[in-house]
Amino acid sequence: KARPIGNGDEPLGDAMAVGAVRLRGWAGDLRGIREVRVRMDGRTVGATALNWDRPDVSAAYPELRHGTDCHGWGLTIDLPEAGPHQLIIEAVNIDGCVGQLGTRLITVPGT
Repeated sequence: KARPIGNGDEPLGDAMAVGAVRLRGWAGDLRGIREVRVRMDGRTVGATALNWDRPDVSAAYPELRHGTDCHGWGLTIDLPEAGPHQLIIEAVNIDGCVGQLGTRLITVPGT
């Protein structure tokens, strides 16, 4: 089966942050997206449904123009102690198939 597609648009790459980090992007799948979830250091720390239309993505992927199959998402993740933390962003379609949308290394500076 084909996996969901998408991207993490914000932050654009690895970043430094304190307290929390805002993540945004898009996901799409012909069967529909159930959720976008974020894992930090191997543990799921947040999940969200698709939140808004993305006409730019629908224009690039016309096969994904109906229903809930191609939309934007966003969520904020609280950050733990100082140090580097790997975030993995995944989309899950309604059949439970997972597609990786990106990874980011978020570093919390020491005090």
